[in-house]
Amino acid sequence: MMAVATLIAKNYLPFARVLAESLHRWHPELPLFVALMDEPEGRFDPAGEAFTVVKAEELAIPNWRDFCFRYTRREALSAAKPYLISALLEDFENVSFLDADMIWSEFLNTR
Repeated sequence: MMAVATLIAKNYLPFARVLAESLHRWHPELPLFVALMDEPEGRFDPAGEAFTVVKAEELAIPNWRDFCFRYTRREALSAAKPYLISALLEDFENVSFLDADMIWSEFLNTR
């Protein structure tokens, strides 16, 4: 089975919601995993989302605290991608990574 993944900081939550809505419109069978690089801090309830929230700190990133301070937010999001994909490959045969600000459209569905 295939899974779809993305990484965000909580300020990109609206983009992840649009990605989830568009993905599930065309492929409701595909699970979407959203790795969150920071804490929700009460701004949203991860259990109420149309995707599974994965805390980036729970990925197998060595020296997590150092990782967070070594990179800018944008760099950390990019550097964490292989850890998210590796974690999901433990349970899924295939993983597609999409940037959170993408929309799955009918055009993409027909290619």
